[in-house]
Amino acid sequence: MALDALADDARPWIEAADPDYPVVVDTAHVTAERYGITNVPSVVWVDEDGTVVKAPTIAPGDDQFADLTEIDSATHHDALRRWVREGEVPDGPATPVRSPEEQRALAERRLGAWLHGEGHPDAAAAHLARAVELAPWDWTIRRGGIALRATTTRSWARSSSPSGRSGTPPADPATRPRRDPGATADRRRAGAAGIDQGVGPRVRSGAVADASLDPEVRAHALAARGFMPPDEGDALYTAALEAGAAVPGAPFAEVGSYCGRSTIWLAAAARACRTTLLAVDHHRGSEENQASWEHHEPDLVDAEIGRMDTLPWFRRAVFDAGLEDHVVAAVGQSPAVARIWSTPLALCFIDGGHGREPARRDYEGWAGHVAPGGTLAIHDVFPDPADGGRPPYEEIYRPALMSGRFTERSATGSLRILTRTA
Repeated sequence: MALDALADDARPWIEAADPDYPVVVDTAHVTAERYGITNVPSVVWVDEDGTVVKAPTIAPGDDQFADLTEIDSATHHDALRRWVREGEVPDGPATPVRSPEEQRALAERRLGAWLHGEGHPDAAAAHLARAVELAPWDWTIRRGGIALRATTTRSWARSSSPSGRSGTPPADPATRPRRDPGATADRRRAGAAGIDQGVGPRVRSGAVADASLDPEVRAHALAARGFMPPDEGDALYTAALEAGAAVPGAPFAEVGSYCGRSTIWLAAAARACRTTLLAVDHHRGSEENQASWEHHEPDLVDAEIGRMDTLPWFRRAVFDAGLEDHVVAAVGQSPAVARIWSTPLALCFIDGGHGREPARRDYEGWAGHVAPGGTLAIHDVFPDPADGGRPPYEEIYRPALMSGRFTERSATGSLRILTRTA
């Protein structure tokens, strides 16, 4: 079963595989909705009576990406054989239970798809973006909306892309909040003069602002592409304000910026703390973003060189949020940038490569730059292997706590906030 907007989108891959079994293309995502599929490659066990006996499970057919997923394909194959031969059924629910937010996300996706089919791409894009916001980890929604936004994105890219390449548009104008250039210019002038013009809290030395992120800036963060759920982004913003108050004047660093979603939360906090955010990323995508992997987004590929290029999207997201003056982008490999960096950090947010080796290098390169009293923030920390990949937990979070230099301050979803105490 393939989930695609059009049958012809899947045809080249099906023909290349030359399967000796039927392949069905589900253009309406009926399979994903009814069986609770949120990612690929998912496997559902259905017996000869049509009864679902095992909920969708990420079950790669081989070990090509085992270093990243830490999933041994033999484990699933052996369990499948035991079920077929001996009738042994694994524990757990046969069908997943969706939260109210996930149910609304399905409705938003369905409405967006209908509007697109009726010739209303701008209205469709707004509903598709809302669906992603409600269910950020449902990749059938996130990736399923790419093709539905393709017409708007490609036509904009041909006329406006700063690189001149249709394969790397900086942002999707249908989902991006409108920015008032005059208001942004006023904000920059006011910021230079030290005047608060409603762009968010200003933090005094040693004090933490008791205010939420400016709604307009937050809207830009939610419109940017990326993997930061709204509640975790808000928690990251609060942690950055606390870090700025604890180590006044020290800069922030973000390791793994992607298209700028989390960057906006951090840069807004940097502005409030009158400091600067260093945003480190090679912008070629992590392992899990590459072709043939489930987190791959094809429209982020530079068609001329055949590699991902998220930099134009990152720059446009930061520009639209009015935060360019507070961000320094370091385009390069994390270890290379870490080696030449020497300024103590008030906050370091690590959300880079999620393989074991990249995660270990990020920790070794950056944790030592956090100033005493400063903050180490880590994303995608999953103590339970069933919830997600283990490298950020095992190669960053646990070593930080075991080092004796950091203590945990808070946890929101998969975001962990640690304070350097030694």
